[in-house]
Amino acid sequence: MTETIFHRNAIVQPEPAHEDDRGVFQVLANYGSISLSWFTIRKGKTRAQHFHKASSHFCRVETGLILYKERPVGSSESVVETRMSPGDVFFTPPDVEHAMVALEDSSLICFSDNPRDQEAYEADLVRLQNPL
Repeated sequence: MTETIFHRNAIVQPEPAHEDDRGVFQVLANYGSISLSWFTIRKGKTRAQHFHKASSHFCRVETGLILYKERPVGSSESVVETRMSPGDVFFTPPDVEHAMVALEDSSLICFSDNPRDQEAYEADLVRLQNPL
């Protein structure tokens, strides 16, 4: 796990950003068992399509408009869809299938109670076989 070290009066250097066709994802800081991330979603693209076994996160829409989809893991319930605008914050607990669809180019800040280095992230993640 890569842990950001905090020093008094020091500037934190985030990890390098990762970019693919959906947008950009960057871990801004990992500290102990928490992380802060920033990411973008290009219009028409979807992020997530997974659930977390143990971690939860708060996300805040900074710019754009997204359609947030969720339902409990293994549920036959209908997917709940909520439009999220700048300033909206949503919470995703463990064992909730979720996805974010960008209705406009969007950017979000996410606070997680689990580190977001690739190894820890993959160990906690279960990708959905059937997209929401």
